[in-house]
Amino acid sequence: MPIRLIFQTGHVWQNSTAMAHRKPKTGRKYKRRSTLEQLVVLSYLESINAVLIHQRLTKVQRLLQLNAIAITQMKSLAQNAQVKKLK
Repeated sequence: MPIRLIFQTGHVWQNSTAMAHRKPKTGRKYKRRSTLEQLVVLSYLESINAVLIHQRLTKVQRLLQLNAIAITQMKSLAQNAQVKKLK
């Protein structure tokens, strides 16, 4: 899931011409097509983003930090045997 989706509302994402090729034909939202790991990381990133906004970081600074955190979290969850048991 692209990190830029975090900064877009559902309406903007659906109407985006750049993302038009990724829109599902059934009209479902991207969150419905995400894996469990992606949803966990997305939820975590939303919380971290709020903290970074409170720290008055610019959008670019937040994006860089959130991207690094997302990569670390996805790797961690992908390697975690307990998460695999949930599936």
